[in-house]
Amino acid sequence: MADTQTTNLNLTKPEPGAAEDTWGISLNADLDTLDAIFSSTGTQINLNPNQINFADNKKAVFGASSDLQIYHDGSNSYIKDTGTGDLLLSGANIRINNPSTFENHLYAVENGAVTLYYDNAAKLATTSTGIDVTGTTVTDGLNVSGAGAIINSGVNSGTALTVKGNSGNGLKTQYIFESGTNQYNWQLGFSTHASQTFSITPSTAANGTTFSNPVVNINQNGNFDIKGGDVSFYDDTGTSQALFWDASAEKLAIGTTTANAALTVNHALPSGNNIAEFRSTGNTTSSVMIRADGTGDSNIQFNLNGVTPFTMGVDNSDGDKFKISDSYQLGTNDRFVIDGSSGNIGIGTDSPSGRLSIEGGTATAEQSHITFENTAGAKKFAIGGGASGVTNNNLFFKNVTDNTRPMVITDAGNVGINTDSPDTKMHISDTTGNAIIRLERNDTTISTNDIYGEIQFEGQDASAASAAGVRGKILGVSEGTTGQMAIAFHTAGSYSAATEAMRIDSSQNLLVGTTSGGNSSAGFRAYSGGNGAFTIAGTVLSLNRLSSNGEILSFQKDTVNVGSIGSYSGGLDITNDSYGVRLAGSSIFPVNSAGGVASATVDLGYSGGQFKDLHLSGTAYTGGLEVDGSISVKDGSTTVGSIGAINDSLYIHSPYGSDAGLRFSSGLVHPCDSSGNPRDNAIDLGYSGGRFKDIYASNGTIQTSDRNEKQDIEDISDAETKVAVVAKGLLKKFRWKSAVEDKGDDARIHFGIIAQDLQDAFTAEGLDAGDYGMFISSTWTDETTGEEQTRLGVRYSELLAFIIAAI
Repeated sequence: MADTQTTNLNLTKPEPGAAEDTWGISLNADLDTLDAIFSSTGTQINLNPNQINFADNKKAVFGASSDLQIYHDGSNSYIKDTGTGDLLLSGANIRINNPSTFENHLYAVENGAVTLYYDNAAKLATTSTGIDVTGTTVTDGLNVSGAGAIINSGVNSGTALTVKGNSGNGLKTQYIFESGTNQYNWQLGFSTHASQTFSITPSTAANGTTFSNPVVNINQNGNFDIKGGDVSFYDDTGTSQALFWDASAEKLAIGTTTANAALTVNHALPSGNNIAEFRSTGNTTSSVMIRADGTGDSNIQFNLNGVTPFTMGVDNSDGDKFKISDSYQLGTNDRFVIDGSSGNIGIGTDSPSGRLSIEGGTATAEQSHITFENTAGAKKFAIGGGASGVTNNNLFFKNVTDNTRPMVITDAGNVGINTDSPDTKMHISDTTGNAIIRLERNDTTISTNDIYGEIQFEGQDASAASAAGVRGKILGVSEGTTGQMAIAFHTAGSYSAATEAMRIDSSQNLLVGTTSGGNSSAGFRAYSGGNGAFTIAGTVLSLNRLSSNGEILSFQKDTVNVGSIGSYSGGLDITNDSYGVRLAGSSIFPVNSAGGVASATVDLGYSGGQFKDLHLSGTAYTGGLEVDGSISVKDGSTTVGSIGAINDSLYIHSPYGSDAGLRFSSGLVHPCDSSGNPRDNAIDLGYSGGRFKDIYASNGTIQTSDRNEKQDIEDISDAETKVAVVAKGLLKKFRWKSAVEDKGDDARIHFGIIAQDLQDAFTAEGLDAGDYGMFISSTWTDETTGEEQTRLGVRYSELLAFIIAAI
């Protein structure tokens, strides 16, 4: 019979021989047995191998859906349960330990503890009542519940319980005390109120879990604050409030619960009438006492070593004046007094007659003064009255060191500096030439136009409101940031404010009527170099010689006369030391230095010193006119053209606009520049607002069409072809309006295209007519009306070429 296959593994069973006991029969039976192991129902087999080896990533798989897998991937070993149900590890006692040292990781005992180990040492074990932890527990939270719950450290000495929070900023270690339904919870511990601060905080709402407003805070230094309510400290009986803090009013009361001020003390007076006493622990005999004695005086006493050197307070027996006395009682040895009814202050007197009254000694003993001392206690300066040798009504300023009086103010209002007898309002005396007045500005960042100092002159003229006040000034004015300064003088006109009239600037120039050294603005300038300038929109300088004729202005060079300007015979003579000219009436003629007429004696210029231009409004009588050069034509002071010669050719030129000119050469006329040189492709003949009427020529015009001068050469586009075809149909006949106005019906008919129609044809094809040379749009300002005008035009030579290109 033929070979056959097993059912499950498809193993080949060779055809057996004829005898039933041949090896094939036995082999096939064994293969059937092996194959049956892998049938769907399975067959129990008993194996007793030394070991079964699985290569890396080869798995021992259990379950119909590969639910449990055991394998090693070369790095780690896995027991993976991916099916339904639990992964059960059963045993009376279960131990997980190190494979080589048998060090315990976990040990679970039936009906006993489950213990977790760290480095083979038990750290956590379950018990019949909870857990047993060996060592320190670090947890993100701890919730202890149940009636009578206790945290017991189990030790009798040392630290019973330590609770630690994180080491960063923010929420620290805390306890939460829950009060019950609809009650506020409380937090105790470190909070976000401040670093290193222990806080007691209520929840923001009933049964709340937000604690943001601490009511008690205690820091690491023992300082504490209580917020949000009143604070009371009671006596030893617990009934009387000895100290009360009114939180709403922010006031403190001692001996009463009525806080009328920031600090209110209400206490029965003991012997000595002291309300409060302040002493230093280092000196028990010195103190500051607040008192209210039986006379009605309220005062403060300052005791030093058991002695009362000063008492300060209100003297009830002397009009309730405020006094400072060097006695136990006010009114004895009073040194400083304030009269509350008048506001006057007295030093050395109980009855001040002025806002500040200082009395002391005799009128000439120099005791009624104020002395200024340095830090070493040495007297340096004094201010007072009634000095020896000085009128009693005078006020003196005394240098105590050398017993001199640098300044005295008399009862007449005169001020003397280094003199006791000033005879003017300001009198400065000095024997060494140092009688100096200095005005200083101490700003370290002085800018231009800042004022260094100012002397003012004021009047009280009652004739008009604007006539009184400051009528003149002398100022020091900054002219830069590096110390430049000018002296400016201000004066005032009738009923007007004072304004600058003159200054000496930082370059030592004298400027009158101006603040600028340049002569572009009106004013007179006398420069430090000896020269000057007059600038005004009018007569600059007027010189008037009274009575006789003669010299008005003389000119010298190194003290030698070189010329003069004078008045002779009703005319003005300008001469050097020999000859000159006279301007008399409508004539100018030569004269000599003595004032006589010098006819046919004086030349106008010479061969080496020629005048450049001669401008006449009348006729020049000469034997002829020869010009070697050019003739300039002006409109006022503006050059508007010239006539000149170049290379035997005449040219006419105007610089107006684009600098246009014409040159007349042999057989031709061509454009030129201001020097007569040719200007190619630059000058138009006429313009949109100034056109020639007709041009008569025996030949047509020639337009340059050289390939060498062109670029972007290409055929016209489809859109352009469409425009050209349309343009052909736009040709019209017409008459010029100006011709009709001039000739009426005799005005002739012309043929051409309307520029606006051509522009619209380009626009219809999405093109801009302004991009093409055949279309012209010119805008100009009419020289007569000043109005802006625009005129459209067409270059017919290009238009016809454009139309022909489309045919």
